[in-house]
Amino acid sequence: MHRNQPDPALGRMAAQIWHAATNRLPAVAVDEPARTEAVLRSWHREGDGFAPDDASVDLTEREPMDRFDRPADVPSTDRRTMAP
Repeated sequence: MHRNQPDPALGRMAAQIWHAATNRLPAVAVDEPARTEAVLRSWHREGDGFAPDDASVDLTEREPMDRFDRPADVPSTDRRTMAP
């Protein structure tokens, strides 16, 4: 079932997607240990100003969906888009 997510949860999901996408770019491939966690800082209104709202974001990549078992009647496409 699909449920709408609150803005802070969408921000955490966006951070995970951004990290995965930038990590896969050839220009970003550097010799440093893989990060498994980051802190995402967003802001919320508090009185007449704003206050920080820090959230821990898990950066562990998930298995690609094409690696899961699929029913025999569901075709598998092996098309990949390569970065320039």
